[in-house]
Amino acid sequence: MVKKDVNGLAINKGTAVGILYVQLVNGKWQTGVHNGSTDNTITSTTSPAVIWHVGKKGSIERNRLYFYKTVEEYQRARMGKGPKGVPPSRLYARVLTESYTGVPVGFLRSDGSANNGAFKKFTTAKGKVYDNVSVLINDLKNKKVSQADFRGGKLEYLHYNIQKRKEPGRYDFILETPKPVTELIGIRRLDKADEFFKI
Repeated sequence: MVKKDVNGLAINKGTAVGILYVQLVNGKWQTGVHNGSTDNTITSTTSPAVIWHVGKKGSIERNRLYFYKTVEEYQRARMGKGPKGVPPSRLYARVLTESYTGVPVGFLRSDGSANNGAFKKFTTAKGKVYDNVSVLINDLKNKKVSQADFRGGKLEYLHYNIQKRKEPGRYDFILETPKPVTELIGIRRLDKADEFFKI
């Protein structure tokens, strides 16, 4: 649920979001989008904005990403002078939430690659449809869904992505419904520490 603050939108903790960011890599600015689940309420003045996501190859563990509001805060964090316990990370330009609904999830493919987005539904290989990821995870843990039925199933989800324009340094930021993902070996709710399953 999105509420208003005095300066615009406030995005509640636990919301599925995409964050447009820039970061310095080898002296050059790079632009990207990370999808995940907010770990703090984000308003127009929040810094750092923090999200949970799954990103390490082969792991379903959650990790936090930190996004700073100003170049000065970002540079201080890169020098190790950010808030105690907060690693240096990225500078955010925009938090993307328009038309982005669903429970935030992270998942692993059989090749170990990790992705994040908003859960739409999961259909097992036998055709059973789950529109609630918590019920799916519980059934996987209790072996009501076999590993083969999970791997052969299809996950439908939403996420934000970026697309370069012809003009240098210009991008479009788009909400995508990618093709359903198959060959899964792990899934978790990003807003819940204990709701996950991995083969």
